[in-house]
Amino acid sequence: MGIPGDARQWSDWMGRGTYPIAVGLGSRDIEALKAEGFPVAALPQFPEAPGHGGGGFGILVLPKMPPHPNAARVFVNWLLSREGQIALQRTANTPTNSEESLRTDIPKDMVRSEVRRVDGVKYILVDKPEYMDMAPIQDIVEKALAQAKKR
Repeated sequence: MGIPGDARQWSDWMGRGTYPIAVGLGSRDIEALKAEGFPVAALPQFPEAPGHGGGGFGILVLPKMPPHPNAARVFVNWLLSREGQIALQRTANTPTNSEESLRTDIPKDMVRSEVRRVDGVKYILVDKPEYMDMAPIQDIVEKALAQAKKR
């Protein structure tokens, strides 16, 4: 499986069928693919692995009708497992990025200490749909882009 340089590349690969699964796409990426007519859908939020953060770390995208549904289930089950979350967290933590799985039974040593969650502190998951109506922001961006094209 290839690792793209940005989320749009994941979107393109996912939507065009280059890869049947994309990990880390944001809701805007998924909605853009749907608007272009691609048969994609995000998995529903699972209580075991709710999404968090703004970068899409908690999002997994699969085609609506995967060619091998059982393989997709096996992959999702592995990804949500302790082993899978350790692997994902280890991969997602780089010198310029830091992501932390919500699982509490995995080591957090690869997550930078300044961004690591602290036991006993209540956090708000800001990626819940009720907190992230992007329409006003998208409207401003579209108006700005339209204005820039007129110049």
